[in-house]
Amino acid sequence: MSMYFYQIDKPGELDENDPGGVWLICKNCGCIELGYYDKFKEFCEDYVVLKDNETINCEDCGEPAEQIITRRPESLEPCSQNEYVPVCPICHSPKIHRIPISKKVTRAAIFGIFALPKAGKEWHCDNCGSEF
Repeated sequence: MSMYFYQIDKPGELDENDPGGVWLICKNCGCIELGYYDKFKEFCEDYVVLKDNETINCEDCGEPAEQIITRRPESLEPCSQNEYVPVCPICHSPKIHRIPISKKVTRAAIFGIFALPKAGKEWHCDNCGSEF
Protein backbone atom coordinates (compact mmCIF):
# COMPACT_ATOMS: atom_id res chain seq x y z
CA MET A 1 0.00 0.00 0.00
CA SER A 2 0.97 3.63 -0.15
CA MET A 3 -0.54 6.99 -0.90
CA TYR A 4 -1.88 9.04 -3.77
CA PHE A 5 -1.66 12.82 -4.06
CA TYR A 6 -4.44 15.00 -5.40
CA GLN A 7 -3.37 18.63 -4.95
CA ILE A 8 -0.20 20.69 -4.62
CA ASP A 9 -0.25 24.01 -2.73
CA LYS A 10 2.86 26.07 -3.45
CA PRO A 11 4.47 28.05 -0.60
CA GLY A 12 2.84 31.44 -0.12
CA GLU A 13 -0.20 30.49 -2.21
CA LEU A 14 -2.74 30.96 0.58
CA ASP A 15 -0.87 33.69 2.49
CA GLU A 16 2.70 34.88 2.94
CA ASN A 17 3.35 32.54 5.91
CA ASP A 18 1.93 29.44 4.23
CA PRO A 19 4.65 26.75 3.95
CA GLY A 20 2.79 24.95 1.15
CA GLY A 21 2.26 21.25 0.84
CA VAL A 22 0.99 18.23 -1.04
CA TRP A 23 -2.42 16.81 -0.11
CA LEU A 24 -2.20 13.03 0.21
CA ILE A 25 -4.76 10.21 0.47
CA CYS A 26 -3.81 6.90 2.09
CA LYS A 27 -4.71 3.94 -0.15
CA ASN A 28 -5.15 1.75 2.93
CA CYS A 29 -7.53 3.75 5.16
CA GLY A 30 -8.57 6.79 3.06
CA CYS A 31 -7.07 9.28 5.53
CA ILE A 32 -6.36 12.72 4.04
CA GLU A 33 -3.27 14.58 5.24
CA LEU A 34 -0.85 17.30 4.23
CA GLY A 35 2.80 16.57 3.43
CA TYR A 36 4.87 19.74 3.74
CA TYR A 37 6.23 21.16 0.48
CA ASP A 38 9.87 21.09 1.62
CA LYS A 39 9.79 17.27 1.98
CA PHE A 40 9.56 16.90 -1.81
CA LYS A 41 12.26 17.38 -4.43
CA GLU A 42 10.31 16.98 -7.67
CA PHE A 43 6.80 18.02 -8.69
CA CYS A 44 5.09 16.84 -11.87
CA GLU A 45 1.49 16.79 -13.03
CA ASP A 46 1.28 13.01 -12.55
CA TYR A 47 3.66 12.38 -9.62
CA VAL A 48 5.72 13.92 -6.82
CA VAL A 49 9.05 12.62 -5.47
CA LEU A 50 10.10 12.69 -1.81
CA LYS A 51 13.60 13.91 -0.94
CA ASP A 52 16.08 11.09 -0.26
CA ASN A 53 16.08 11.30 3.56
CA GLU A 54 12.36 12.09 3.97
CA THR A 55 9.53 9.73 4.86
CA ILE A 56 5.80 10.22 5.26
CA ASN A 57 3.58 7.82 7.21
CA CYS A 58 -0.21 7.86 7.39
CA GLU A 59 -1.29 9.50 10.63
CA ASP A 60 -4.11 6.97 11.15
CA CYS A 61 -2.80 3.55 10.06
CA GLY A 62 0.97 4.25 9.95
CA GLU A 63 1.33 3.03 6.34
CA PRO A 64 4.51 4.54 4.80
CA ALA A 65 4.42 6.43 1.49
CA GLU A 66 6.59 5.31 -1.40
CA GLN A 67 9.43 7.50 -2.71
CA ILE A 68 7.38 8.38 -5.82
CA ILE A 69 3.74 9.26 -5.11
CA THR A 70 1.39 9.19 -8.09
CA ARG A 71 -1.73 11.27 -8.68
CA ARG A 72 -5.00 9.68 -7.61
CA PRO A 73 -6.60 8.11 -10.70
CA GLU A 74 -9.89 9.70 -11.70
CA SER A 75 -11.31 6.25 -12.44
CA LEU A 76 -11.43 5.38 -8.72
CA GLU A 77 -14.62 5.71 -6.77
CA PRO A 78 -15.01 9.08 -5.06
CA CYS A 79 -13.38 9.41 -1.65
CA SER A 80 -15.47 8.12 1.22
CA GLN A 81 -15.14 11.50 2.89
CA ASN A 82 -16.94 14.67 1.85
CA GLU A 83 -15.41 16.66 -0.98
CA TYR A 84 -15.17 19.67 1.35
CA VAL A 85 -12.95 18.90 4.31
CA PRO A 86 -12.94 21.64 6.97
CA VAL A 87 -9.44 22.64 8.04
CA CYS A 88 -7.87 24.77 10.76
CA PRO A 89 -7.41 28.38 9.57
CA ILE A 90 -4.08 28.59 11.42
CA CYS A 91 -2.17 25.43 10.40
CA HIS A 92 -4.52 24.07 7.67
CA SER A 93 -4.76 20.67 9.38
CA PRO A 94 -7.95 18.66 8.75
CA LYS A 95 -7.65 17.11 12.24
CA ILE A 96 -10.25 19.24 14.05
CA HIS A 97 -13.21 18.42 16.27
CA ARG A 98 -16.24 20.26 17.58
CA ILE A 99 -16.08 21.66 21.13
CA PRO A 100 -18.96 20.13 23.12
CA ILE A 101 -21.51 22.34 24.87
CA SER A 102 -20.70 20.63 28.18
CA LYS A 103 -17.13 21.95 27.99
CA LYS A 104 -18.42 25.49 27.33
CA VAL A 105 -20.81 25.27 30.30
CA THR A 106 -18.02 23.94 32.54
CA ARG A 107 -15.76 26.83 31.52
CA ALA A 108 -18.53 29.31 32.28
CA ALA A 109 -19.17 27.75 35.70
CA ILE A 110 -15.50 27.77 36.66
CA PHE A 111 -14.27 31.03 35.10
CA GLY A 112 -17.49 33.06 34.94
CA ILE A 113 -17.25 36.19 32.82
CA PHE A 114 -13.63 35.39 31.92
CA ALA A 115 -14.86 32.43 29.81
CA LEU A 116 -16.70 34.76 27.38
CA PRO A 117 -13.84 35.05 24.82
CA LYS A 118 -13.95 31.28 24.27
CA ALA A 119 -17.75 30.92 24.48
CA GLY A 120 -18.26 31.53 20.76
CA LYS A 121 -15.59 29.08 19.60
CA GLU A 122 -16.99 25.92 17.97
CA TRP A 123 -13.92 24.02 16.75
CA HIS A 124 -10.64 22.83 18.30
CA CYS A 125 -7.56 21.91 16.22
CA ASP A 126 -5.82 18.74 17.40
CA ASN A 127 -2.62 19.76 15.61
CA CYS A 128 -1.90 23.31 16.85
CA GLY A 129 -4.45 23.59 19.69
CA SER A 130 -6.19 26.72 18.40
CA GLU A 131 -9.91 27.24 18.86
CA PHE A 132 -12.03 28.99 16.27
